[in-house]
Amino acid sequence: MKIRLLDKDEDALAFRDIQIEAIRDMPEAFGETLEEALSKPDSEFQSKLSDRGNGDFVIGAFEKDRLVGVVGFHRHPLTNSSHKGYIWGVYVRPDFRRRGIAMALFKKIIHKAKESRDIHLLNLKVLTKNEGAIALYEDLGFSIFGTEPNSINFDGKAYDEHCMQLVI
Repeated sequence: MKIRLLDKDEDALAFRDIQIEAIRDMPEAFGETLEEALSKPDSEFQSKLSDRGNGDFVIGAFEKDRLVGVVGFHRHPLTNSSHKGYIWGVYVRPDFRRRGIAMALFKKIIHKAKESRDIHLLNLKVLTKNEGAIALYEDLGFSIFGTEPNSINFDGKAYDEHCMQLVI
């Protein structure tokens, strides 16, 4: 298993494919719909892999040459909040789960965030029903600091999300 930063030129199509798969697999966990993701040009997926000047990045896990897991990092762009990073788009393909891939991705993203030295908080949101992910995040040191009711509305049903934070 190889864990590395995704490259906007080299990995954009594989990233698009795994993002679309993630939405198909668990549509209630993502803010955008499958239709919205499918309608995006490839350049939008490529853009998500670009730094955009504030330290954003996406880390991927590869089994041979296949992208099997991803996690994204976005730094808050405003000066007074730039000490915060947001983790987004966490996904491991179903046939690769329970192998420690998500843990490895998170350890890499936490390490990379710590390298910046001025990031002090990592935040993420997770469906309250996703007990496995919550347990993983708690094992990594994240704690729940609030719950957003009706955070996601998918197919006429509302889903709550926990807001979790890691002080680094």
